Amino acid sequence: MIPLPKSTERPSVHPEIADITDALSFKVARLNAINDRAGSYHYKLNHNVTLNQWRILGLVSAFGPVPSREVRERLYMDKGQFSRIVNQLVDRGLIHKRPLASNASALALDLTSAGRKLHDVLIRFTAERNAVTASVLTASECETLLRLLDKVGDHAHALLMERQREG
Repeated sequence: MIPLPKSTERPSVHPEIADITDALSFKVARLNAINDRAGSYHYKLNHNVTLNQWRILGLVSAFGPVPSREVRERLYMDKGQFSRIVNQLVDRGLIHKRPLASNASALALDLTSAGRKLHDVLIRFTAERNAVTASVLTASECETLLRLLDKVGDHAHALLMERQREG
């Protein structure tokens, strides 16, 4: 039998789960899988970029120059996989990697001008895809959904960090 997580001070607000399709985690995973499949096809076909390459490129754009560890941690990506993808982006001339000023053994990532151009094309496509996906919602519903996803995501992250500290 799998032990249930520690109880919280508040009772569960999640409706009863009769089968897996009732679970919040399943619904989020399903939406993510649909999004990944649709995006993967377009990004690879039209720009020869994988979703993971796009996600790294996008985070480097958002936070760059940025320590590579910070990008990897935001993506919850395996070190080896992350390193391979970063090297692919470097080889394609889309990002620079250089030692961090504060720690020469760590790397900072930043976009090249080619990386910036590709990012600008891909972010427009991402905005268009998100607009189509969200078109079934009102503006208020979309704002609420995004806020709630951040809230649940931040909570899930905190729980993960707590479990990792506990071993």
